[in-house]
Amino acid sequence: MRAIKLIVTAQDPNDQEDSAYDFPVWEFESGLILVIGDYTNDWFFDCRNEIEANGLDQVIALTETEETSEWSLEALQESIKGSLAEFGSVPELALPLL
Repeated sequence: MRAIKLIVTAQDPNDQEDSAYDFPVWEFESGLILVIGDYTNDWFFDCRNEIEANGLDQVIALTETEETSEWSLEALQESIKGSLAEFGSVPELALPLL
């Protein structure tokens, strides 16, 4: 399954001086968004408009890149199962992949 890399820019709404930061996400053809977790299992969102930042931070920009990645169904299923086990739910778009 092919995914395109997006760069999300987020910011603490209470501290707008130099508090913006970027993080990458992967968008699959179905619209499913994968955020690779560094210290937790991966996170998923239904679409790019649903992406959330850490804590109370707000997404302020989204940039498409030219970078793509190929994911096997098995790797994506493993990621979804890990997210489901840790967080208790995954977006609707992820369920048919299980």
